[in-house]
Amino acid sequence: MHIVTGMIIAALVGRVKKRSDLQGIPYQNTGPLQIAHVLPGRIRLRIPALQEKNDRVLSGIDQLSSLKGIDQVSTNSVTGSLVIRFNQQILDPVFLFSVVARLLGLEEQLEKPVNPIILRELNEMSGSLNRAVYDETHGIIDLRTLAIAILLILGGRQLIRDRWGALPTGVTLIWWAFNLMRYKKGID
Repeated sequence: MHIVTGMIIAALVGRVKKRSDLQGIPYQNTGPLQIAHVLPGRIRLRIPALQEKNDRVLSGIDQLSSLKGIDQVSTNSVTGSLVIRFNQQILDPVFLFSVVARLLGLEEQLEKPVNPIILRELNEMSGSLNRAVYDETHGIIDLRTLAIAILLILGGRQLIRDRWGALPTGVTLIWWAFNLMRYKKGID
């Protein structure tokens, strides 16, 4: 609910970067509720759950057609699209977007943090590398501990070499090491 509410408030206040063709609706081209296009009095949304014939989504679409200001609602379960013809004098497109999200039960899915494929793959690679180092050293050290040790050594060396002249650099390295120690993450 917070993201949708935030989008509405930001759009109404004018803080959202707007595409002129979207009429103030926050741009969404991924996720559970995607904007295909917006024309005055008409919006086409892509809803992947519509292809799956999700009962909550279908029930929400039935409720949507009974709202004041909505002239016509049509769906295509093959493409997963929802076309809404509405009266812009009665309904603001931004408000309509949030109403659709709420009625279809998609608010929680819109609020979920994104997890890009590249980040997932990098996490997998680092986890595998961490496990390999841990196994190869017979449990003596892992990547996190190795990073802590390197940061402490480099930070201490920098402080000693520069006789505290480069205080921010050495202290920064040591600070990173202590933060790594503080936030413990276990081995799989």
